[in-house]
Amino acid sequence: MRKFIVRCLLGVLLVACLACGAGQTQQAARPPIPVDANQNANPIVQPADIPKSPTCALLTDADISAVQGEAPADAQGTEHLAGALVMSQCFYKLKTFEKSVSLEVVSPAPGGGSKTAAKDYFRQKFRKAEEDAARAAEVERKKQEELERERAAGSVREGGRPKKHKAWKEAVAPPERVRGVGEEAFWARNQDAGALFVLRKDRVFSVTLSGLEDRETKIRKATELARRVLKHLGKKNDER
Repeated sequence: MRKFIVRCLLGVLLVACLACGAGQTQQAARPPIPVDANQNANPIVQPADIPKSPTCALLTDADISAVQGEAPADAQGTEHLAGALVMSQCFYKLKTFEKSVSLEVVSPAPGGGSKTAAKDYFRQKFRKAEEDAARAAEVERKKQEELERERAAGSVREGGRPKKHKAWKEAVAPPERVRGVGEEAFWARNQDAGALFVLRKDRVFSVTLSGLEDRETKIRKATELARRVLKHLGKKNDER
């Protein structure tokens, strides 16, 4: 009888052990708890943590305030690759929006390629401008010579225009050279804004101003801002 009881107890223990082992095996074989893949896909980013374009460091709040009369409320930059060139922009938004300033820096793309790519870009861009300016000057010279001949022949109406002369169309002024800033500089404009393009060694940068100010004022302000950009570019080169 005692042997029978012992055998029963051993049988119960064996079954319990097997059940325990089976439970552990089943526990280990469970698949991991699924995690939401989008849980951290769009973390909250504070504005101060967003990296700014390095171009935004080339004009300080004090620089812009000294020229435009107020400091920027915000500065946002972008940068992209365009063939052999890197185009880096920064838009300095002012409270008086028409006083806002746009700065773009064009430099050779890293990782090889031509180190003169930006200079070639500048020369190609403004070589045609100088040729156009020369042609415009030649047209104006011939126009004046024609008016002088007609005036001498007595066929000029009051106001200095020939009798059968077609109305002169106002030509769009080509870019004009600006002295005293960078290695070379040109002022170019459209109906709404004007930009000063400056060549400095292996980089080209442009300062764009809009608003209702006259051309002379815009050129003066853009030139002052460009000189401040050149100072900061010089400091960056010294730190290398």
